[in-house]
Amino acid sequence: MNRFLSVFILFFMFCSVFVFAEDLSDANSILRSMELSLNPKVYHAVFKMESHYPDRPDPAVMVFESWYKEGVGSFIVVLEPARSKGMRFLQKEGSLWMYNPRAGSKRPVRLSARASFQGSLFSNHDVSDPQYTDDYDAKIMSVERVEHPELGIVDMYILEAVAKRSDVAYGRVVIYVVKDSLIPFKIKYYSRSDFLIKEMILSGVKDIAGALRPTIYRMDSFEQEGAYSVVEVSSMEALKELGDEMFSRSALTR
Repeated sequence: MNRFLSVFILFFMFCSVFVFAEDLSDANSILRSMELSLNPKVYHAVFKMESHYPDRPDPAVMVFESWYKEGVGSFIVVLEPARSKGMRFLQKEGSLWMYNPRAGSKRPVRLSARASFQGSLFSNHDVSDPQYTDDYDAKIMSVERVEHPELGIVDMYILEAVAKRSDVAYGRVVIYVVKDSLIPFKIKYYSRSDFLIKEMILSGVKDIAGALRPTIYRMDSFEQEGAYSVVEVSSMEALKELGDEMFSRSALTR
């Protein structure tokens, strides 16, 4: 009897591990599809970002151009405001570099993935790297019916994605993904100490770069009441190819 019980327990543990692995794989597949609903694998886009803070009378406005190639990196050039025009950012191999041609130095500065992107509520990683599957492992928490302001009452996957490494911008994120289209609706960001620090709502769903995608990202702070940043996709074009040479530190400082 004891031997039978031991075998049964081992079998149960094996099945539990197998089911968990299968669920994890499915959740990461959903996460991967969600990434592609936000951006093509290779693209060129122009974004406008506004940051609002209760202690400032006017929002800070920035316009920047971005080139992205999955598996290689991203290259960003600031177009506005005039004082920041020409600043460049390179994200490659998990590192983010900034170069300011007006600084009088040919050496780029390495930035933290967690730090604010140009004073906004978006982190450097949020802006420079649209992939979550590189840094997080996901599981399906639940499937719920949720009211989407543009799509109506829809079923949504609620995913929890936990950081794989200590250098990732957030400890975990909770993502609401529309089940039919796999378009994200809401993302909650938690610190490594598991405090809810920010929440992003994605809206403005329209046909852009060959697919239905959200084009407005509003990030609200839970640490500073009334503070929020909004990124709007002004234009986006899916590209067939971009040369890898564009994503290099020599190109950054050229």
